[in-house]
Amino acid sequence: MPVVKIKTPDNETIHKANYAIDFDKPVVVIINGGSASAAEIVSGALRDYDRATLVGNKSYGKGTVQNIIPLRDLSAVKLTVARYYLPFGETVDGGIEPDISIKDDPNTPIDEQLEKAIEVIKSKMNQE
Repeated sequence: MPVVKIKTPDNETIHKANYAIDFDKPVVVIINGGSASAAEIVSGALRDYDRATLVGNKSYGKGTVQNIIPLRDLSAVKLTVARYYLPFGETVDGGIEPDISIKDDPNTPIDEQLEKAIEVIKSKMNQE
């Protein structure tokens, strides 16, 4: 099963990190605006394959592959060379919406997202 698809500007699709998910317990992944790049790819792939429920806020949205090309004057050019897509075609660009959206209030001693994730895990464990 592909975890991520990379599409180049000429629309070539490259499948990366093919492997089987061999874990049969419920999984909840907390995402937020700080979740970017690989964190988005893994959490999105787990959701695509119905292996995880995403809880939290929309992820950062780092959906591009970039190369840095050094120049002779010691400056550099950052060039976008491809885009990341989840296994079923959703782009990572612009962020991933969680299945259960819940804000964490930094002004409280409680981590609302963690509490919701625990609630979801307990509910799924009781359904088994």
